[in-house]
Amino acid sequence: KGGKPPLFGGKGMSIHDVVRQEILTIYREGDYRITVGDRKADFADTTARNLFDEGLHCFRNNNLASECFIQQGQHIYILPWLGDQTVNTLSALLIQRGFKASSFAGVVEVEKTTVSEVKQALFSALQEGLPSESRLAESIVEKCLEKYDEYLPEALLTQEYGLRAFNVERVKEWLQGHLY
Repeated sequence: KGGKPPLFGGKGMSIHDVVRQEILTIYREGDYRITVGDRKADFADTTARNLFDEGLHCFRNNNLASECFIQQGQHIYILPWLGDQTVNTLSALLIQRGFKASSFAGVVEVEKTTVSEVKQALFSALQEGLPSESRLAESIVEKCLEKYDEYLPEALLTQEYGLRAFNVERVKEWLQGHLY
């Protein structure tokens, strides 16, 4: 018999840019199968294939291969197809600009606005110069995430949190490619 499995916290790990870029590639190609030599291997069961088909249908219906800003009612959804640091940075940047924004699973949701208002705010932020990771972290109330964070001075905690949670340079690159 095996032992008792270890207990892990419920937060999970941060998703890297490469993971979401691979997801985008898979959806664009419309094929989840893995290339092995000169053929494709299919390890998905019926349920997994059905879920992929459902996701692909949504991807194509919303033109997500080329559209990153989606208006749905009074909400805007931004899909940068990048990792959690980038998504967190976009969300924090919009909050700093007065929007009610949140992020989950690689998507930024902005409430009670339009695509043009969000794009204009992001364009202005880019023109004025984006804030540093530490500056974005200043507005975060709960920065103690790691075991010994509570012992760090506020300035160091803010800097550490900013570097762990945000990626301003990646957001700058993404905005330059998607706002012009």
